[in-house]
Amino acid sequence: MKSSISQQKIIRYSAIIIIVAILIGLVMHFANITDPIVANIVGSVDVSNNNSSADIEDKVAADSDPDSDDDIGSDTYSNPDSDSNFDVDSKKTKSDNSDLAGTDNSEEKNKIEFESEPIIDPVPYFESGGQYKATDPEEIELLKQYPDVVDMEFSGDTYKFNPLEQWRYDKIMEKHDKLPLNLQELLVNRPQSVHFVYKYFDYLENPQNYDPDAKSNIIDFSKVKSKSKYPYYSNWDSTWGYLDYSMGILATSGCGPVNFAMLVSGMNQDETMTPAKAREFARKNGYEAMNGKGTLWDLFTKGVNDFGIKSEILNVHRPDLIKQALHDGKPVILLINHPDFTNVGHFILLHDIEGDMVKLQDSNSISNTNKMWDLMELLQHSVNAWSFYK
Repeated sequence: MKSSISQQKIIRYSAIIIIVAILIGLVMHFANITDPIVANIVGSVDVSNNNSSADIEDKVAADSDPDSDDDIGSDTYSNPDSDSNFDVDSKKTKSDNSDLAGTDNSEEKNKIEFESEPIIDPVPYFESGGQYKATDPEEIELLKQYPDVVDMEFSGDTYKFNPLEQWRYDKIMEKHDKLPLNLQELLVNRPQSVHFVYKYFDYLENPQNYDPDAKSNIIDFSKVKSKSKYPYYSNWDSTWGYLDYSMGILATSGCGPVNFAMLVSGMNQDETMTPAKAREFARKNGYEAMNGKGTLWDLFTKGVNDFGIKSEILNVHRPDLIKQALHDGKPVILLINHPDFTNVGHFILLHDIEGDMVKLQDSNSISNTNKMWDLMELLQHSVNAWSFYK
């Protein structure tokens, strides 16, 4: 009898322990659910070491004039392989936008950044005094992605560095404590950004030279010699690249407004629509994700309407629809997660097609922009697509 009572007690206690464990698990699960405003947002550039190389500003200048944090908010698009995920949750997005409006804390954040202790560590590539011996195979492959920083004439695993880039890096290290934390992190994680980071000091000292509304920064469509009717804007243009956006800067978190500027400027032949103007529009109208995740997708569904442009969501599993849009002269914005662009979500602008090969503009890379891409390959890495018409 006692044994039976003991067994019943053990069963009851075990059941209680199991229930408590389940409750704790549920509490931890809900505590870690992504902030609801992450849904339908994307940024621009991941600044991790694994990120593909961006073409930095001096290359861009030579050729055309490197949300989000690019994490893809996947409440609505939790399974990109399912056709059922192509209905945007407009009610949810609308509430998200209202939550974001008026919550700009960028001034306070910048103040904190400048007052914080410098976190920058010497980049070993540059600390080698112009040469660096790489031993890890992945590191060797990574260094090959930095043609502006690394001289490609190397023997074995020893890399020689561009003397000018080495000089810029040394100058940065002399006063790196004046850099905002996000630029310090950018230099540590992406050595190819050395020119962009170096130019920040001139940006501080001579702000009049970086006015996005200056005549030199206005597109003259009557004289432009572009490969498309859409002007090419780079995230890494120092005219606007240092502007704060989504808890980062436009260079690393702003592919949304930069692509928006290319799209609207080209479709309306509006020379005044620059990335700086697009950033201001996104910020004022609640399309900037204030939690650091880049840009709400609504910028390309609702935001374009303010400029007389209509949009249509296209199923990325229907390449025929995207081909037809391009053949009809409708530009297409793709949201991709392709390793040749960034490690995470990134907007690109498709503007022409020849057979199965498309022409595109990647605000993060002039080299990606200067070649054609297989549409099917891009769509295998795509999350969403929009076409635009008037």
